[in-house]
Amino acid sequence: MRCTIDDNVPTVLCGDPGRLRQILLNLVGNAVKFTESGDVSVRISLREKTSSNALLHFSVRDTGIGIPADKIGLLFGKFTQLDSSITRQFGGTGLGLAISRQLVELMGGKICVESTDGSGSEFTFDLDLKLPNGNELSVGQGSGAEDSGIGQGEAPKCFAGRDLLILLVEDHPINQKLFIAILKNLGLKSDLAVNGAEAIKRLASARYDLVFMDVQMPVMDGIEATGRIRSGQTANTGSTVPIIAMTADAMDGGQEKMYRGRHERLHQQTDRSGRGQGKTYPMASR
Repeated sequence: MRCTIDDNVPTVLCGDPGRLRQILLNLVGNAVKFTESGDVSVRISLREKTSSNALLHFSVRDTGIGIPADKIGLLFGKFTQLDSSITRQFGGTGLGLAISRQLVELMGGKICVESTDGSGSEFTFDLDLKLPNGNELSVGQGSGAEDSGIGQGEAPKCFAGRDLLILLVEDHPINQKLFIAILKNLGLKSDLAVNGAEAIKRLASARYDLVFMDVQMPVMDGIEATGRIRSGQTANTGSTVPIIAMTADAMDGGQEKMYRGRHERLHQQTDRSGRGQGKTYPMASR
């Protein structure tokens, strides 16, 4: 993983750090997911600068599996699955790229992609940001810290002292770190499974009080895993353990399958402001 910021990029700029952070996290997370070997690089360069503004160029490049030319037009659709074999191995793109495009456009830019099948991809976008003056907000103010809810001090450890063990079933590395941190701040211990098949193995060897189950995962998705758990394929508490489905798909058509065998569902919606609505799980969806 490499990150390069050119020397001529201004140190302080005025913009929306929360949206920019989400865009980069989504693009980097997607690049890491589809790159089994090689590297992922992020570069920020200065295109042009005036007395009041700086036009920055952002690039996220990977050496992963690439995208066929005839599939690039589908890439920014919600829950895009370019190939069934790739989906089984890596999973789909979820909502991350669709959200990234929306956020870039809300900030006045346009996101582009160049890719060669089998040779990696590069996602780029330009943002025109203001240079600060004496009346501008100081660094760190704005929507970033306030909207994310991260870094605002630890949540009260309301489950501290209770011997509860949670199983998190999630394939995306950024979501894994975020959710594990949230559980830790609540005073909860957790184990991680990266797909449904691994979750079944863990439930067969340990007793868990609660399972958070992602729906779309490679190898075995959450729907199939839940069906197998409920059918008694785990030796311990698997058939009765509460399972909460985690998904960004709030569409009515998917609800029946997601609720089958589960006790609850967490979903993420994004309105045109880029902020979550309803019952949300703050995940970095692809």
